[in-house]
Formats: sequence, structure tokens, C-alpha cells
Amino acid sequence: MMREELLRLKKEMEEKALQRKADEIAHNVIQMLYQDLKERFAPELEERTEFLMGRITQGKYKDITVRKEDLEVFMKVPNREELIDVDMEWG
Repeated sequence: MMREELLRLKKEMEEKALQRKADEIAHNVIQMLYQDLKERFAPELEERTEFLMGRITQGKYKDITVRKEDLEVFMKVPNREELIDVDMEWG
């Protein structure tokens, strides 16, 4: 009886280890896809945001930067050197 229980527990541990490894691989693939998506999406987001902000503000705010790491949107405000976080400006 003890031997059977030991074998069952060993098999269960092996299955859990295999599942952890599969979860880790899936997580890594998702992370890679997410990074790739951000890299491809940021320039398009930046271009569209520049166009829309230019139209909405009649050209006052049209210099937009989208940070690829987190897709945070920044804009150049007239008479200021640094880029401003859009959330801080209008949030």
C-alpha cells in the first residue's frame, strides 16, 4: 500500500513539474508575442494619434510620441521642452 501511494505521489509530482514547464513556455511565448505586438503597434498608434490630435486641437498638439515599452503616449506642448504624459495633461 505504501509503495503504491509513493508511486502515485511520484507520478503526480512529475505531472505537476511537466505542467509547470508547459506553463512557463506558454508564458514566454505570450510575452514574446506581446513585445512584438507593441513594437508593431506603437508606430501606427503614434501616427494615428498625431493625426487626430492635430485635427482636434487645430494643429496645436500634433507632435506625439508613443513609448514602445508600455505604449504610454506623450506629446510636445508648445513653449515646453519636455514631452508631457497625455494622461497627466488631460487626466
